Amino acid sequence: MSGDNDAFGMLFARHRERLWAVAVRTLGDPDDAGDALQDAMISAFRRAGSFRGDSAVTTWLHRIVVNACLDLLRRRAARPATSGLADEAMDALALTSRGKSRCSRGRARLLPRLAHLRGSPAAAQAASIAPIPPAGPAARNRSAAGDVSPAEGGGESR
Repeated sequence: MSGDNDAFGMLFARHRERLWAVAVRTLGDPDDAGDALQDAMISAFRRAGSFRGDSAVTTWLHRIVVNACLDLLRRRAARPATSGLADEAMDALALTSRGKSRCSRGRARLLPRLAHLRGSPAAAQAASIAPIPPAGPAARNRSAAGDVSPAEGGGESR
């Protein structure tokens, strides 16, 4: 198997359905299974030269697919995805906690500018709210509105 791309393609074609079934059964989601199977086949291709023949090729590929599925599950557990509810909670937090932290003020300022990306009703509501005035030392570091112009063409100012 080492070095022959056509042989690896034939090997994959021969075992594709079985490996797909293993990935879907392990992950329970066809999209995740596709991602894991792709990762597994890249890994198998890279390690094809190190296959010792101690087991059947099917067993070797099966183990690589299962490991890729488990790796995907571990990555997802380490960085859980946020749901739409979390977006709504962040919008509400940005709207209600106006004076508690710089992060909150930053989120509140970004919310109206990024509302079009999500189409969130809370974000659209925030677009109609006047900007939050800076508080504390940050207020002293701000330039007047007419002092600075937006950068154009490679970051050079006018």
